[in-house]
Amino acid sequence: MNGEINLDWIVDNFAKNNFTFFEIGLAGLPWTISYQLKKLIPHGNFHAFEAAEYWHESNKRCAAEIGINYHPHAISDIDGEVLFYPSLTQSGQTHKESSSIFELRKSDGFDPLHKIYGEPYMVNSMKLETFCRENNITPDFIHIDVEGAELKVLSNMGKYKPKCIWSEISGFAHYDTKIDIEQFNSLMKSMGYYLVYIDPTFGGADALYCLEDFEITNYNI
Repeated sequence: MNGEINLDWIVDNFAKNNFTFFEIGLAGLPWTISYQLKKLIPHGNFHAFEAAEYWHESNKRCAAEIGINYHPHAISDIDGEVLFYPSLTQSGQTHKESSSIFELRKSDGFDPLHKIYGEPYMVNSMKLETFCRENNITPDFIHIDVEGAELKVLSNMGKYKPKCIWSEISGFAHYDTKIDIEQFNSLMKSMGYYLVYIDPTFGGADALYCLEDFEITNYNI
C-alpha cells in the first residue's frame, strides 16, 4: 500500500481482546503490515493472502518463521479460478507488487505509472465469505490492496464483516474495473461503514473505514 497505517492506533483499539487480522494482497511478507503488527500483537491471529506465484516461496518461509497463516491464492468474487495479471515493471524499474485480476486501463493512453504486466495465468480464488465460513473465522481488521479489485472482494464477505478496513482506493482508475470511488464508498456505507480517514499520499491513496457501531479512539497519523 502507498499509505502508512498508524500501528499504535490499531494496538490501542484491538490488542486488548482476541485479534484477528487479514491482509489481502500483500506481495512480499517481510514488508507488510502483518509482519509489523505480529511483533506488536504477538498473540494475534494473522492471515495473509497473495495470489502472485513470484512471492509464494519466500512468503511461506517467512510466515512459518514468524507465526503467520499464509494463503497462496486470490480473494475475489469467485470460488474456483480467476485470471491473474502479474506485475513486472513500473516506471522502468522491476516492480512485482501490483498484480491484479484486472487488466491495466489503456483507454486514451492512460498509464501514468508506465506499468508493464506479464502474460496472465489462472490462480485459485475464494470469496471472503467462503474462506471465513470454511475456517469459522471473522476478521477484526482487514488491510486490503488488490489493485482495483477491492469492491469485488468486500462485496462478497457476507456476515463476516470486520470492525475496520484499511483499503487502497486509488487503484480503480488504473485498471479496467468499470468501478469508481463513489461506487466503492456507496458499498461501504450500505454495509454499515463510515469513512474515518483518507491518507493524503498521491491525492488519497488509501482510506480507513469502520463500522458505525464500533467505538474507536481518534485516528491520527
